[in-house]
Parts: sequence; C-alpha cells; structure tokens
Amino acid sequence: MKPAVQGWRGYLAGMLRRPSLAAHLVVVTCAVALALSYRWTWRLWLHRTDGVPNLPALTALRTLSSAPLLIIACALMIVLPRIGSLMHALILLVAILGDQVRIQPEFLSLSLLALTAAWGSERLSRTHLGTLWFWAGCNKALSLGWASGGAGFIAGSLHQGSHRGVVAWGVPIAEMAIGVSTIIPRLRIMSGVGGGALHAGIFVTLSPLFASFNSAVWPWNVAFAVAAPLVFLTGPFHRSHTPARPLRHRWGTALVMGVLVIIPAGFYLGVSDAYLSHNLYSSNTAVAQRCQANECAPFQPDGFVDLNVPVPPELRLFRSWFRSTCSPGETFTMVRPANRLAGARQSTETCP
Repeated sequence: MKPAVQGWRGYLAGMLRRPSLAAHLVVVTCAVALALSYRWTWRLWLHRTDGVPNLPALTALRTLSSAPLLIIACALMIVLPRIGSLMHALILLVAILGDQVRIQPEFLSLSLLALTAAWGSERLSRTHLGTLWFWAGCNKALSLGWASGGAGFIAGSLHQGSHRGVVAWGVPIAEMAIGVSTIIPRLRIMSGVGGGALHAGIFVTLSPLFASFNSAVWPWNVAFAVAAPLVFLTGPFHRSHTPARPLRHRWGTALVMGVLVIIPAGFYLGVSDAYLSHNLYSSNTAVAQRCQANECAPFQPDGFVDLNVPVPPELRLFRSWFRSTCSPGETFTMVRPANRLAGARQSTETCP
C-alpha cells in the first residue's frame, strides 16, 4: 500500500503546486477577465425560454444554469490555479453542451490560456496565442468580404474611413506576422510587445471611446494585452517550478500543439466552427434567410439585445432555431459565402 499512498500524495502535491510568478499572474488576469465577462453576459449562462433560445448539443443539459459555478471556479483559479483552471474548463464544457450559443471565443480562449499557464505548459500557452494571431489574420486575408465589412467597420469606428484600404491590408499582415514571430525565438520580443499592442488596440477600438461595441470581449483583450508580454518576455515562463518531463509528456504536448494549429483550417472544410477557428470580424461567416408566401427576409438572430454576445454564425444553429420556430410552408436558405479558396455553398429546407 505504501507505493500507492506515495502515488496519491505525489498526485495531490502536483495538483496543489503553484506555477511560476509570471504564469500565476497570467492565470489571475484570465480569471478576473472571465469573471467580468460572465457578469456582463449573465443571462447567457442561464436556462432561457424567450429571446435567444438554448440550442443544446445534449438535450439533458439544456436547463442547466452554470453562471454561479463559473464565478466560483474563477475565484478558485486565483487561489489554487491548477485545480481552479481544470474545474473551470470542465464546467465551461458542460455549459456549452447545454447551449451551443455559449461557444464564444473570449471564454474559450481565456479558459485555455489559464489552463496551460496553471499547468506549466509554456509551449501550449505560446502555441495558443500564436495560433490565435496567425489564423485571425489569415481568415481576414482569405475573406472576400473583409475589405468592405470588417475593415470598413474598424476604419469607420476610428473615424478613419478614408483609410479603409490601409486597415484591410495592414491588420491581417500584422496579425499573421505576430503569429509567425511566436515560433522564432529571436523574434519573441515582437510576439510579446506586438501581441500586447494588438489586443490593446482592439480594446480601444471597441471601447466607448470609439465603437462602443461587444463589451463581452473587452476583458478578453485587456487580459491578453497583459498576458502576451508575460508569456513571451519573462524568460523561462514556467520552468522554475516544472521538473523535466518524460518523453511521453513531451509527445503529448506536441500532439496538442498540432491540434491547436490545425483545427482552424477545418473552417474551410466545413468541419470547424468559425469561432473555434479564430474567424473574428472577417465578414465571411454563414448567413441565412427565411421565406414564406414568396416573401423573404434575412435571418439575423441578434444575441446582443438579450445576451450581450453574438449568436455563433453556424448553419447547424440556424437550422435548429428555424425548426423550433417555423410555420408550415416556410422555407429556410443558408449560405456559406465564397472565400479565396472555395465558392459559396447553399442549402434550402422547408419547415418539417
């Protein structure tokens, strides 16, 4: 029994181990940002019967209200980073299975960074940030609607409408360049400074100073403006408290890194959600319209009024919402816009 006891003690000691100071600051920053975001989107995490409905992946979890548990997990992350970050990730996963409208990039991204920082995975923390930046820029560069849509919104919000072309080219190039810099050690000062400046700029653009839009992502961008320098400019981010790892752990880390890098490409194959692919403000996500008696109107579910977040632009969610609210004879047309890699895809169905 003695080896078993020692094994459990070692496991418990590992769960209670604190990360390095820089990593702990990252966890605390993410926890505070998450708590603020949950407070500003409180109704999103409750069971709803009006407005934007719950659209569950598992119907049994549809009535789950997870808001208080998520706030508690955020507080626990500050005191016990490893236990708290793991508990928060599990609660968030269950909450999303109960309502897919909760697939929002800020919660997923902050949760992942806090988890990797708390558990001492420097490479995974850097991979997440690098992947986020690179694919955010790449998705804009591949979008046919970015120049007139997202770029126009940003330029207009900054009162620089005449410089829309500069935004249309400059933003994707900058994001991709910062993303690539994360894999080149000599350029990581660019990752820390550039990444922090990028998120500070996004916050200022969306803040009440200019656009006053999408307040749910304000804490996310402030947190990443702080976290980027901590992750890339503090030397051995996690190593002071992390012993050398067995080969199987290094292979496991490499596998997760590969998944994080590859998943966003699934958007162009129709197998990965836009928000899971870091497809943000790119103006190339799914749209739909409802038609009845030869009259059609855009299907534009607005989550900002009820939930302070957008409804994820996914065909399966649009379809589920239509089926739960449609009238006999009504038809529903869904379109995934063309991009620089593929043409538009369209599907139509009638009310079942």
